Amino acid sequence: MNDELAPTDNYTYGDLLAELQPLTPQQLNQQVRWIDERGNGKVRRLWILDGHHIDPSGEGLEPVASYLPQEGEAFNPDEHMTDEELLAEETWPDGLVLLSHE
Repeated sequence: MNDELAPTDNYTYGDLLAELQPLTPQQLNQQVRWIDERGNGKVRRLWILDGHHIDPSGEGLEPVASYLPQEGEAFNPDEHMTDEELLAEETWPDGLVLLSHE
């Protein structure tokens, strides 16, 4: 973050790209890191979601499709979610760009 710019809740990848433009080759070769009041760490990769994802267990995003019966498969309440259950989950949309620290 440029110290001259105030934080925003609507920071976009376009904003990030604009701030990366003036970096030197040496800076561009540095590891990407994150920092907040809880700690800091390395960004390990850029992740673009392929399909809608949810996190019902709180342990990580999983494709919505993994909670639906596959073609010809019967609904199993121990493995699948109903439409109502899926609608109750926060959905991370197809194509969403994420920076992953894992």
